[in-house]
Amino acid sequence: MSRSRYTLFAIILLASSAPALAFEFTVPMNMARKVMFQVSLNENCTSRGTMVARIAAGPTHGKIQIRQGMDAPFFKEPNPRVACNAHPVKSTEVWYTPEQNYTGADSVTVTWIGTEGNPFDQTVAIQVK
Repeated sequence: MSRSRYTLFAIILLASSAPALAFEFTVPMNMARKVMFQVSLNENCTSRGTMVARIAAGPTHGKIQIRQGMDAPFFKEPNPRVACNAHPVKSTEVWYTPEQNYTGADSVTVTWIGTEGNPFDQTVAIQVK
């Protein structure tokens, strides 16, 4: 496999290391919470660069903030980056803050753009309680 195809394969594996590309998260009323994050790492756990997050849809009842942070990834076997799970690494985080006193459902879809320029969408269904 050529180096560029291997790089693309690594980005796809990164995307699949997320819990799922569509998932649910509960946020307490009147509080901000991190609802998703992504990292881009080499096999030796060094950063490949910053993932870019773009809001593709939503939310209807809150605000989104994109932040840079430090998060422990959760790669799964057989991904060679599974050893990177042991320590927090630079990440791009998506934080959700519901409207004041709102309770109920909301959602956000983020388009992630990897360091090789390969986009993928990730949606989170949010329950505000």
